Order: sequence, then structure tokens, then C-alpha cells
Amino acid sequence: MIPEPVAAVSVGTLRAFLDETGIHAGARWCAIAGFLGSPRQWIDFDQAWRRALTAAPGASDFHAHEFFGGRSPYRALLGSERRAFIDGLIGAVVDHRVFPFGAIVDAEAFMALSLGERRMLTGASRTETRWKSSGAPSQPYYLAFEHCISIAPLRLARPGKVVDFFFDRQRSLAPWAIERFMEIKERRADLGPMLGTCAFAARGGVAPLQAADLLAYCWHHCAAMDLATRAVAPAERARAFKENERWRVLCGLTTRGMDDLELVDRESMDRLLAKFPDRVRKKLKE
Repeated sequence: MIPEPVAAVSVGTLRAFLDETGIHAGARWCAIAGFLGSPRQWIDFDQAWRRALTAAPGASDFHAHEFFGGRSPYRALLGSERRAFIDGLIGAVVDHRVFPFGAIVDAEAFMALSLGERRMLTGASRTETRWKSSGAPSQPYYLAFEHCISIAPLRLARPGKVVDFFFDRQRSLAPWAIERFMEIKERRADLGPMLGTCAFAARGGVAPLQAADLLAYCWHHCAAMDLATRAVAPAERARAFKENERWRVLCGLTTRGMDDLELVDRESMDRLLAKFPDRVRKKLKE
């Protein structure tokens, strides 16, 4: 079922559904990821996703942490049944023209920046002498958010298309995110005309948000695994990934490619900060 705010869209509008992970204090990675598609594709996808869920008796909605944690209603799925179930969800994605994208921020690198740099990267503004707004310097989420609302319209959408964004409900994060979305829509001539609406909705009953949850969860896990195995022998590292269920699912969800799953590391942050005049950058480091 597609909720009413999502169902009524004009011709030429695309829908992006995204979920986040790694927003808790101390998380090494903060990721927002999901899929972009047309209204027709999402309606067909919704039906396919719900059919796939019937393979797990009692599963009316999907939550990745419950599935991979072996919790009810997935505890009874063993061996081939478990694989068949998750493959059914992957099939619902890849059988439709919905395209994966997202951004994952190295939160450790983000927090290593100065307070001023983090403020600017999360939407603050300032004059030569004072701050006009504060940004959100403790939340790398907003850096990932701004990458996502740029990737979908500028990389994936055809000219003339408008993208509506639907994120999983986040009461504490949503107000600043929506404010930033509207500010970017008004001020950026290259991007603003391609931005439609921005809304936060509960994941329950919204199949596209459940698919986004699966993608974000697996990507976040694999990023952590990548970091943890960098000192491991190449053959052993390759075997670890090959045998990892979450990596297999991530590869299945991204058969169209991972090019639009963007890593925002320290180098990426430095490139963003380099766009500011030298005198401003000097002030940011103070």
C-alpha cells in the first residue's frame, strides 16, 4: 500500500524512499540509502514486495535488524527457506526499475573536523564576522542527507523530472532536514527546480521504505566489515565477504551498480570545504 501523501503525484515526478542507520552516538558510519523510481514502478513493486513477505508467516512488515538477528517472525526460517525468503525480497527490487543510491559518512572523520567546519557542512551560514545559523555539528546525518537529495535529481533523473523524497520517520532529525531541503530548493538554481517535496513517514506499511531499510542496513554492516578486515590477508578477506549474508544481499540489491552509493570520507569533506573562500576556511578552523 502506498500512503496517500505519496500516491497523488503529477506526471514527471519520481519518488525516492530512504532510510538511515548509524545515527546513534559513537557510530563509526552514518548512512542514508534507498531507491528512486517512477510512481508506476513503485505501485508494481509494492505488490511484489508484499507477495514476497508471505513466505515468512506472520511478517506483515519487514525490518532488517529483526531478520538478520533471527527474531520473530523470521526465527522459524532455516536454511533454504531463509535464503528463499530474502531472495524473494531482492527479486521484488531488481524486477522493477528502481535505482539504489545513498551516502555513507565516515562519522569519525566528520567529528575530527573543527566545530566551524562541521557547522558549515551541516547547513550553517555565516557572515564575515558572525554565525547566522548553527547547523548541526554533532549530526553527520545531515551531510549524508544533502548528498542524497543531490544524487537522485542530478545523477539518476532525466532532465525535466522532479523528485519527491520520503524518509523513514525521525522526529528529532526531521525538522532541520526539511528546513535545509526547502532552503536548498529555493537557493540552488542547478538543483532546486528538480526538488519536489520532502516528507518523513513511519516505515510500517510502506514497502519502499522497508526496502530502503534493507539496503541501508546491509551497506552499513559491510562498511564496518570492510574497515575491520583491512589488515587481513586478501584471500581471507575475500572469503569473509563471499560467505557473509549481508554482503550477498547488498550485491543482490545493487545489480544495477553501486556507483550512486557514495562514500563521504575525509577527502570528500575537504573537497566540500575547499569551495569556501580561504578567509572563511580560516575562520572555520578557529
